[in-house]
Amino acid sequence: MNILKKFLLIGSYALVAAVIAGATLLLVSYGSGYSYDFRNNKLVSNGLLILGTTPSGARLTIDGRQSRKVTPYRSTFRVGQYDIKLTKDGYRPWSKRINIVASEVVNLALIIMVPEKLRMAAIPNTAETTTILASSDHRHTAAITAGSKPGLWRLKPDRATAEKVYTPGEGQTIQSGSLSHDGSRALLRVQQADGVRVLYIDMDNGNTQDLSNDLKVALDDLRFSFSDSDRLYWLSADGLRRIDVNSKTLSAVLADKVANYTYDNDRIIYVQSSTVGKIVAVMDADGKNVKTLVEGVAESPNYLLTYASFRDKDVLAVVPTATGQLTVYESIYSDNVIARVVARDVNRVLPSDDGHYIVFARENGFGSYDVGRAKIYDGLYTDKVDAISWFNGAHVVVNSNGTTRLVEFDGSNATDIGNSLAIPSVGMHDQRRILYVDSKTKQITVADLRK
Repeated sequence: MNILKKFLLIGSYALVAAVIAGATLLLVSYGSGYSYDFRNNKLVSNGLLILGTTPSGARLTIDGRQSRKVTPYRSTFRVGQYDIKLTKDGYRPWSKRINIVASEVVNLALIIMVPEKLRMAAIPNTAETTTILASSDHRHTAAITAGSKPGLWRLKPDRATAEKVYTPGEGQTIQSGSLSHDGSRALLRVQQADGVRVLYIDMDNGNTQDLSNDLKVALDDLRFSFSDSDRLYWLSADGLRRIDVNSKTLSAVLADKVANYTYDNDRIIYVQSSTVGKIVAVMDADGKNVKTLVEGVAESPNYLLTYASFRDKDVLAVVPTATGQLTVYESIYSDNVIARVVARDVNRVLPSDDGHYIVFARENGFGSYDVGRAKIYDGLYTDKVDAISWFNGAHVVVNSNGTTRLVEFDGSNATDIGNSLAIPSVGMHDQRRILYVDSKTKQITVADLRK
């Protein structure tokens, strides 16, 4: 009898251990993206879907079946394709076909639900706007106007007002301009009888310096440095030089035979002719610590360049203008640079603020490259692209065929904002407002995406 009790006790312990082991296996499997298919009696791998909207509370429909769930939403799904639709009263519907991959996350946490009717406000004094300028973070904006009230205007989109900073003199015409990264300074190219002058303007008080007169050179390609608005770089005929505005000094050539350049913070990445052909190199802001990053770049008179960094992954997008082929070079600071041909017929490239995506545009259509996953999204947006800029980490603002649109990074969910000129539109840093030039009034209009 005692032996029987011992066997029963041992058996019960073994049963409990088996149940615990089975439960642990199931929990670990579930946590790893697996679930149990009772119909076929096997574990199946799942993926995770995350949906987040601004504003929240959008109702969810999956493959035509309406759910009781609303955003924010997250759930595991079996591997496969699903048609997802989100609706909210007073807002335009959103939809996308998504592909769930085993043990991967589809993170759509930055969905913007656009109101059916947008709030619009025209900014006075901006009639006949020729250019909207924006700082790199889109916190600061300005406008260049022609016609009866020509000048440079500092914009205050939150108040729908404009303050004049600079008025051209008689016989002068503003050709183009740019803002420093902090928005405190502007560069203007002004045409006058004796040629083109480059002006350096303080956006706070309107103080103006004629750099062409101060330096006695023709400044054809002048750009702000990344972090210092008083330091400029000039791509002259004999090479790349630095200008110190305060001291009115021009440096010696920092790098010769430079075709184009871009910034990695305060470092300068540039394409240069060398004895082994075209290369990509990097140097410090003062032209020191030069290092070759890439050799064997395709020959071209000029190049489009953009740098991006996402989760410690450094990449450089290079487009020889002669071929239009976009190549992304990964791990550019390592000894094992990886080159990926991403797209052809490209005429514009620009990274998102967080470095997650690089958008590339053609005459018709655009796509994007996911830096983190080395994945290409292309072919969903095929309309003419007159201008394109980033709105936030998941959306771009596109000017197409007389319309400004908010479009997701992969080209889906193109939403019309307003009828506009082909002048590039600007999405503000608050991710709520878009500035565009109305095709009828020729004024800058502020479209507010909040209901």
